[in-house]
Amino acid sequence: MKSASFLTLLLFFLAACSGSSRSLGLAGFEPGDLLPEYNAGQRAYNARAQAPVINNDLAQAERVAAKRARRLALDQAARELLSPEAYNKNFKKIWTRLSRRPGNLILQEKTLRKEGILDNQYAAVSTAFVINRGKLIQVLQKELKVLDQSHSSIIVLVESPEGQNLDALGYKMTDLETGLLQGLSAKLYAQGFSVMDYQNLLSHLSANPAIGKQARRLTAGQYFELASKPGSASGKQYAQALAVLQGLAKVIIKLNIEQVGYQNQQLHMALSLTAVNISTLKGGAMIHTRVRSARYGGSTAQPGAMIAASIDDLLNRAGEDFIPQITKEFNIIDQSPGKLLPYQVTLSGYDESEVQQLIQAMRDAEGEDFRLQGENPKAFSSDPPKALINLRVAARPAVLSQKLFAITQKAGVKGVPPLIEEGLLDLILEEN
Repeated sequence: MKSASFLTLLLFFLAACSGSSRSLGLAGFEPGDLLPEYNAGQRAYNARAQAPVINNDLAQAERVAAKRARRLALDQAARELLSPEAYNKNFKKIWTRLSRRPGNLILQEKTLRKEGILDNQYAAVSTAFVINRGKLIQVLQKELKVLDQSHSSIIVLVESPEGQNLDALGYKMTDLETGLLQGLSAKLYAQGFSVMDYQNLLSHLSANPAIGKQARRLTAGQYFELASKPGSASGKQYAQALAVLQGLAKVIIKLNIEQVGYQNQQLHMALSLTAVNISTLKGGAMIHTRVRSARYGGSTAQPGAMIAASIDDLLNRAGEDFIPQITKEFNIIDQSPGKLLPYQVTLSGYDESEVQQLIQAMRDAEGEDFRLQGENPKAFSSDPPKALINLRVAARPAVLSQKLFAITQKAGVKGVPPLIEEGLLDLILEEN
């Protein structure tokens, strides 16, 4: 027994001297752990969290860990939509809102694993989620006002051949344009997007006094050209118009009616659809497709019904490839470094005075990338005693572990490098 105790102390001493991190040894996520996403309004996440076991109640600790995992998944979804500046400025109100009513933002939740760790002193929970990204965007846009509407919006501009009319079919070209716009909008709505047409675009431009009359009189095709080739925006008013476009939507689509022909009771239609991600000043990826439709009506067919059926044919074909590619453009996430992650640190084995020493040392270490949350830690009556501290840190767990170990040394408090798991935002800082 004595030799085993000596070996344990020796290992702790070597770890303390090296300042290296110690792992919790939790099972990692498997590729199949992610739940399926069914449209652009959904996003799948995996999250892990842990909680101390109090009064030997492992089940309660699992519930606490599951609740934190839920909050962490929602917070990650919010972080991905925001720049470091916007997120770091607003993380408190984002966390508070997502913690208050998380249920209406989560479409699906599945517990993957529950583990008792460190002799069942802690419960660790791994959970898979599908989050309603569309609703989350609405919360960030409308409730918290930290996100502009472009993150879920598409501008659709329709063009048709000049001089073409559909009088022989008892139809107007504007009716065809409206039918195509409404049909494409419905498919985009079903994917979680909001849609703005040419008239709505003009209303927004007209409301901006910095945009001159000339820039407000562009055709749908000219606005598409302006948005898809930012370098063409010469002149202040055109640059202002481009800035408005980029603030309204992330993607702009031009739906061009190339051909409409009716002969010998046959209706032929052809469309081209072009989409551009306009969220960057350099111009984004361009997506292009062409679709055709042919309908034979017979002597009793109604031309209006044939046109309606052709619109369905064309948009169904566009939906097979074109719309999924647009969805990919919206699923690009902001992976910029520097975002303050929501860490939770469990202080284990420290008495009240030592906890206060550590908190003061953390306050002394505060800066832009390391922030202590809350005035007092949440303390638990347990053996050994435990207290929870919340931090916001722009660093990976291994880096934070080294910083916390350095803080314990500076505070003159006994401790060993914190127990961590890469990807887990919960650390355990133990007294020797």
